[in-house]
Amino acid sequence: MLARDGIKIEESSFGIRQKRIGFPKFIFELVKRYKSSGDKRLPEGIYEERIIDKQKDSYDQTVYKIKGGKVGKILHKDKMKLSEH
Repeated sequence: MLARDGIKIEESSFGIRQKRIGFPKFIFELVKRYKSSGDKRLPEGIYEERIIDKQKDSYDQTVYKIKGGKVGKILHKDKMKLSEH
């Protein structure tokens, strides 16, 4: 079980996609999820937050370490143009 900003998350995913004619698949996506890592140094997995906005050409991703069942320090942070990703 994870705790972030007072919200408890039980190894689950949360995602929203906004679709619009003229954009393949989606125009906006928000994902917040727990993932197992596969890395022996991260046995509890990671927590990922990702926002993709095709209209604004932006890609934001933050990956956090899970420690003691809670979201910990930032392992990776990307903020760039989606066209460069």
